[in-house]
Amino acid sequence: MTRTTRGPVAQNRRLKEKLLAKGCRGSNSTLTRVISELILKALASANRDRKQKKTEFRYLWMTRINGLLRKKKVSLSFSRLCSKIVKEDSILNRKLLGQISTLDHSSLNVIWTILQNKNPGGGGMLL
Repeated sequence: MTRTTRGPVAQNRRLKEKLLAKGCRGSNSTLTRVISELILKALASANRDRKQKKTEFRYLWMTRINGLLRKKKVSLSFSRLCSKIVKEDSILNRKLLGQISTLDHSSLNVIWTILQNKNPGGGGMLL
């Protein structure tokens, strides 16, 4: 039986893989077997890191909000602030609160006064 190389189908596949490995150094950009392993690992890492990036940004927003609360020495934790916002069925989420805490501190004060008026008996002023 003669040896087959699968012709243009395999060549096109290898060419696509080689284009994905463009920019790598040494055998990572020249050897077919190494390139295919490299691509598999890279795609798996990309998928994992997309999800990890979302988690890291969520922690960043929480840290920003909590930092502002502690900077102003308010007797209110981040979790209590979030629970009050959830009880009000507000459209505010951690991302928006994080951006507000870095860009405009006075807006966070307005949000807190609105929450206080709807829920009497809570903590003091936020800012």
